Amino acid sequence: MPKPSPAFDRADLPRLRDLLEVKTGLYISDEKLPRLKEPLEQLRAIDGAAPESIIAVIEGGGDDGERYLQRLVAAVATNETYFFRTTAHFTALKDYLLPELIERKKALGAQTLTIWSAGCSTGEEPYSIAILLLDHFPEILSWRINILATDVDLDALEVAREGIYRPWSFRGVAPELIRKYWRPLDGDSRRVDERVRGLITFREHNLNIDPYPSVDGVSGIDVIFCRNVTIYFRPPTIARLLARFHACLVEGGFLITGAAEYSREAYGEFEARVLPETVVYEKAPARRPAASPLPLPLILPQALPRPASRPAAPRIAKSRPDATRVEDDAVARAIDLIARDEIDAALVLLATAAEKSATDARIPFLLGRLAADRQHLPEAAYWLGRALALDPLNLWAHYFMALLWIEEGRLADALTALKKTTYIDPNFVLGHFYLGTIHKAEGRADQARKSFAVVKNLLAGPGASEDLSGADGISGRQLLVLVERELAS
Repeated sequence: MPKPSPAFDRADLPRLRDLLEVKTGLYISDEKLPRLKEPLEQLRAIDGAAPESIIAVIEGGGDDGERYLQRLVAAVATNETYFFRTTAHFTALKDYLLPELIERKKALGAQTLTIWSAGCSTGEEPYSIAILLLDHFPEILSWRINILATDVDLDALEVAREGIYRPWSFRGVAPELIRKYWRPLDGDSRRVDERVRGLITFREHNLNIDPYPSVDGVSGIDVIFCRNVTIYFRPPTIARLLARFHACLVEGGFLITGAAEYSREAYGEFEARVLPETVVYEKAPARRPAASPLPLPLILPQALPRPASRPAAPRIAKSRPDATRVEDDAVARAIDLIARDEIDAALVLLATAAEKSATDARIPFLLGRLAADRQHLPEAAYWLGRALALDPLNLWAHYFMALLWIEEGRLADALTALKKTTYIDPNFVLGHFYLGTIHKAEGRADQARKSFAVVKNLLAGPGASEDLSGADGISGRQLLVLVERELAS
């Protein structure tokens, strides 16, 4: 065995830390520098290499340089993971993102789906994605499905390729799912079923320097999972990484990150999507579909007067004495961001506020309103539904929900929601107008005329030329012309 060389001194560790960042993008702070000492002492003991020699070999690359570098990567990276970690991400993938992508691809006549697990560690994440596809989307299994799983840590990749896991990786996984997709081995280990393994390609990839992937000739990635990876990077590295992610995603593709990884500046090219319990980022299509008819401006529920004949909804007690102040601050800051057209920052702020308070109806109302503006209809329906659960007499939440149902062709549901608006406020002009529109569309001419007549009576008084509250610049006089035309036909 070679004679050990002199030990590393304190000046060597910052040099190695900087070299590690240049090679991989991984950065460790000063207080964590001692984590580099053990692998380097091991190299010194095994190879007898002097500190200067080890640094020079890593700088030069080659097989020995790669081997030394891998020791550092393994010491810095945390490969603690398990199957279906962060359930909210997989729920979002199953209930929102994949259905949206699949419908879009069917409309285009495409039958490919490409998902990249960037920083896949020991493989639990890409295997979880594959199992979700097998279990919930059997109709696309004939498609060309590519799940690319990459990592810079070769030891972790070897574990992933082997596909053998012990009980700690299965915490929280339903026993029936384990029996379905894993095969028991000796002891308490299990191997991933070949049906799952066959959907995945494992590959070494350095996010900092390697070209971003074209998967078997498919250049457009539909979904990227990159969770708790950028926590090891500094802001300039993160900005370069996200720009490259954006470039290799298809329009309408999604980036799923860890909960603590949002940066308003770094994610500027993406649109935030606030889904139940999580936020994801979309490479927004260059051209959005047209907005719903009569799009309405942002109006907070409490900013509108309640009908005098009905009592205000009772206030729900807050769970903490300071909850009201926290929520007021979040809502006020979100409205200020919206006024400055910083919608994504507002969405992320509101998503955080929604986690902290389950009692303030304004927060889900705002989230639903912003989602509707962007034509994210399932999310809008979810958030408006949450607002209504907290505040059943919220006229505007019922109204926006009605517009969503109209957009989706669910006229019976829209009719129910609009009837609630006119019950809450019998003088709500827009509610009566859309009731008439739906009655007419469904062949109920007499009921349509009655609704239009109510609109005419409400608009006949003074002030008809004023803008209708919440009608985005459409005046009462303009709406009166519409209903008079309907009544005359």
